[in-house]
Amino acid sequence: MFTECDFLLGENHGVTIVVPVKLPPAETYTVSISPRDVKFRAGHEPIAHFSFRCAEVFKRLSDASQVGVVECPAGEPFPDCITALAYVELRGDHS
Repeated sequence: MFTECDFLLGENHGVTIVVPVKLPPAETYTVSISPRDVKFRAGHEPIAHFSFRCAEVFKRLSDASQVGVVECPAGEPFPDCITALAYVELRGDHS
């Protein structure tokens, strides 16, 4: 569904994920991270998986149980609010 995303880093260790698509309808979303990659699920369905290497973002997401997601497809104006919430799941070596 998508092969990259952006991360907005805020105050107080905050992070928000910006995805370049409208997410498919689902009751829950999950962002599953390791120090090497990130996976997104809508419900139980995988919707994205790609390499990821940013120690600061990994640390911030590791400390969170949920993260805000902003859906911003190409050519559309940037939303003025978080459009979805995702649970954060840690995988692999966390050191």
